[in-house]
This record gives sequence, C-alpha cells and structure tokens, in this order.
Amino acid sequence: MRMLVTHLTPFGGDLFCGAGLKCTPSGYGGFVRAMVKTEEQLPERTGFPSADLLYRNRGPFGLGCVVDLGKVEHPPRKPPHIENVWFEPELVEPPMSSGKFWGALKANASKRPQDVFGDCLKEYSRSSRPVVPFGDGNRCRASLGLLWPCRIGKLWLRKDGKPLVLADLRCGEEPPVEISVNEIRLHYRFLNNAYEEYVARLNRRLKRSASPLLVGIGLTGTMRGFYWVQITNIFFEEEPLWYFGRSDCPGNPNPSKW
Repeated sequence: MRMLVTHLTPFGGDLFCGAGLKCTPSGYGGFVRAMVKTEEQLPERTGFPSADLLYRNRGPFGLGCVVDLGKVEHPPRKPPHIENVWFEPELVEPPMSSGKFWGALKANASKRPQDVFGDCLKEYSRSSRPVVPFGDGNRCRASLGLLWPCRIGKLWLRKDGKPLVLADLRCGEEPPVEISVNEIRLHYRFLNNAYEEYVARLNRRLKRSASPLLVGIGLTGTMRGFYWVQITNIFFEEEPLWYFGRSDCPGNPNPSKW
C-alpha cells in the first residue's frame, strides 16, 4: 500500500501519528493511519511510530511524501479510529510538488466537520469545542478528514497545565468553533516552551492569507469521556508545505520567511 502523507502530529514526545490518503492508479482517496504492530498492545499508545521515522530525522514520513507501507495488515476494528493499518516501513518516494499536493488535498476535502464525522459530533458543554462522546464513537463515519474552505481568526496558547495551542476555526458560513491545534510544525520547541515565537509567526501569516485555508482534522484518543476534534495540520494554498525549523515538508527546500 502506498500513502500520501497529509496528517502529521506529535504524540507523547518520542512518537508521532502519521496518516494520509491511499494512492491508487486513478488518484488519491480513502484515509489510512500508519501504525506499527507491537507485541505488547498498550491502551491509547498502541503502535504509534517513533520519531526516528520522521523525514527530519532521515525517516520516510514527511508531509507531501508518498510512503510505501509495504504489505499492510488490518488490526481489529475499533471505531471511531477505523483507518488504522499495521505496516513495516520500506521506502519513501520523491516528495510531491506543492501544487500537486494541494490538488490532492482539495480533491478529498469536506466542507464541515459534520461531513467528516457524522451526526455523532457534539459541542462540549464548557466551550464551543467539538467532541464525540465516548459512547458514540462507534457511530462515527471516520476519525480523519480534511476541510476546505476554512478561516482561522487567530491562534493562542493556553498555559494552564500542559501548553495547548487553540484556534477559532470557521468553515464556510458556519459559526466559528474553538479547536485545539496539534500541528507538528509548531511543536519543534515544545519541550523548551518556546512556542510563542512560532504561534506569533503563524498568526502573522494567517492575517496575510488571501485565500481560504485547508486544514486536516482528526479525533484524539479518549480524554475525560470524549474524543476531541483537533486540527492536525494547516495548509495555505500559496505554500502548503511551509515550515519554520527542521523540515517535515521535504517538498519545500527552504524554511518559510514569515
């Protein structure tokens, strides 16, 4: 199975979540999440690949890359995370151009979160953050998707407890919702708490963007009785493979200047 990497998020420091679109002779479509089969199946952390498989660490996983997952296995189905496959990494193909990557993203995008997850989506009672109650997970259509056209008014950093980047996301004519952002390109400096610079730079870029955004979205594991909807990655039409520091976007040879 070959997969175009469209979703890349950090997970637990030394792990990451890598997902994308299946590559077929006719194009790109159908989401898969690449997981490593392990002897010991640990709840919530089962099978997430280690960070040494990221492109910036000379591994095969980078946004816009096509990864050959080899012969995959399908683990026991556990909704809502129905896209999981077990793989053994074999090779990575040359990165896709920004224009071709944007076209693949847009061709597989939905207009609203409800179009991705279904009517199981609810609003968390203490905020406008979208969630799926734990008991409704088996009714979800999927746990991964893409949204276009979107706008983000601003990003901000919540520092009470574990640092968390939040955004106000508006999809089409829908009212804005508060949603967390787990964009891997914002997380290079997570451990030394130097988030503010990257968040400020991305906010400046958001203000200048003339075109609607395309965002990757996904469901977290269960926390406090809910699967939480999060933005996995943010894509600008003019520069979908942007990055600040070490690159997880091999299709862009130079760090973004903004």
